[in-house]
Amino acid sequence: MEDIKDGLLKMILFTNIEKVRIDNKIFHPKAVLKLTVGSGFIKNNLTKSQKSILQLLNKEAKYNNFEILLT
Repeated sequence: MEDIKDGLLKMILFTNIEKVRIDNKIFHPKAVLKLTVGSGFIKNNLTKSQKSILQLLNKEAKYNNFEILLT
């Protein structure tokens, strides 16, 4: 849970970056919150509280224009 909170704080910073310029080439970055899950992770076997957290994260991501990647 602490890693998720830390990641959300970073998303506040990264979602406010409008453009990035490298060697005079402009990029439009997309913020991605990458969460590492265990090898036995099965999305259909989540507890009620885990589903609730994931739903809230997805809602937050959609509202603040970032993606969530579970690896």
